[in-house]
Amino acid sequence: MDKVFKIVMGVMIVALIGSCTVVGASDRAVKVTLGKIEGGVVQPGMYWFFPFVSGYPSFSLLPKEVDYAMAVGKDGGITKDNQTIGATMKGFYRYKADQIVAVYRDFSEDRISSLFETAMRQSVKAVIGQYTIFEIAANQDVIRGKIIAELRDSISDLPIEVTDIRVINYDWTDEFDKQIANTMETAQKAKNAEQELIVVTTNAKKGVAQAEADKQQAVIKAEGDLAAAKLQADAKAAEGEGIKRYNAAIAQNLEIQLKLRALDIESARVDKWDGHYVSTNNYGPIPFQTGSIQGK
Repeated sequence: MDKVFKIVMGVMIVALIGSCTVVGASDRAVKVTLGKIEGGVVQPGMYWFFPFVSGYPSFSLLPKEVDYAMAVGKDGGITKDNQTIGATMKGFYRYKADQIVAVYRDFSEDRISSLFETAMRQSVKAVIGQYTIFEIAANQDVIRGKIIAELRDSISDLPIEVTDIRVINYDWTDEFDKQIANTMETAQKAKNAEQELIVVTTNAKKGVAQAEADKQQAVIKAEGDLAAAKLQADAKAAEGEGIKRYNAAIAQNLEIQLKLRALDIESARVDKWDGHYVSTNNYGPIPFQTGSIQGK
């Protein structure tokens, strides 16, 4: 009897444990009884149910990853300039918390993942078609943003939302690789020619600038020489004028000295005059008094 009791108690304990479930903090669930959905979205918590009769299927709200590789070829994207391009990327989505019932009722997790991948492929091709192959690398961030916007619009009727898109790599045909190599070589030659032109132009400008500087220097020197010559001429003229004035002053002084000397001589003659005039006799022989020159 005791053995039967223990067995019964064990079965009851297992049944009790098996009839309890916990919906985690990052999960949402749906209550199903005999295959019929009861109520709305079940929030996190612990719930009891009757085994084989009811249950709580749960769904994680954490982002789910979908890897996508678009190979170069017939399934590749076509750029604006009709080049085939491939891409490797990762897409991330999560269930909308308020639409878990629709996820359970209308879809399966695999079905949603497949629909998301298809929408991602279409969005990538639609956005790539807006750019030339040469613009892809230079606009990766812009393209990624447009893919996300396009994808969100594409899956707006699904009970999921896009969280991120990561473009890992772009790829193209071998022929285009060769074209890129040729283009790069041509661009490099053009760049070299441009640099050479810049050097030649710079040197020419330097030559013109140097010639202009030399010309300016020559003008400045000529102006300086002219100014110096003018100063020298002015100095010579001033010197000549000074000499002329000096000579005039000397001559005037000499004339005054001569006049003064004449006055001195006349004064001396007057002082010596005894009051008698000597006849000029018209410059004839001087008359003698009686007697001889020897005296009486």
